[in-house]
Amino acid sequence: MGLQALQLQDALAAFNDQLRADGRSEHTILQYARHLRAFAWAAPPTLAEITPATVADFMNADTARNRLDGKPKRATSVNALRSTLRTFFAYAHAAGWMPTNPARLLRRARTGTPPPRALADTDREALLAKLAAAEGPLARRDEMLIRLLLGSGLRIDSAVGVVGLDRRSTTSWPPRPPKTVPVTTCC
Repeated sequence: MGLQALQLQDALAAFNDQLRADGRSEHTILQYARHLRAFAWAAPPTLAEITPATVADFMNADTARNRLDGKPKRATSVNALRSTLRTFFAYAHAAGWMPTNPARLLRRARTGTPPPRALADTDREALLAKLAAAEGPLARRDEMLIRLLLGSGLRIDSAVGVVGLDRRSTTSWPPRPPKTVPVTTCC
């Protein structure tokens, strides 16, 4: 069988073997497999038939953009799919199976950092109980610090004043803008 007639399914199996040989996590391998099964279902059967337009058509299809319940996927989930396709086709190109990488035009969507998640009430109470049960001055310090963080919404670096200092001056580097912290009535 010539390289031009290499079946997509055979290339996917070889890619899966390569991921294992590279020591990738089983979770990563399973996620790649899910993504590539979805692509293979919509793609032509041979690698030679796959073009940048094939990849773009797949990424614009409901299969790539929506969950099974029809609601849109998060941008980060679609980015993971893009990364899978880019990685697979880079591998197929590097292995000499394709003259070019048909996913080379795919770009990740810009996404913001999600806001930090708060502790569940049960986790919060368990943490405070554990801290209250500890003994000694360091335990009291730790409890006070955690209560301050939980009650004020401060991040740990703001609460303890961790900043990088320039050895020649007393100003922090990089300069940090002043922070506004919401005040709560908790704790």
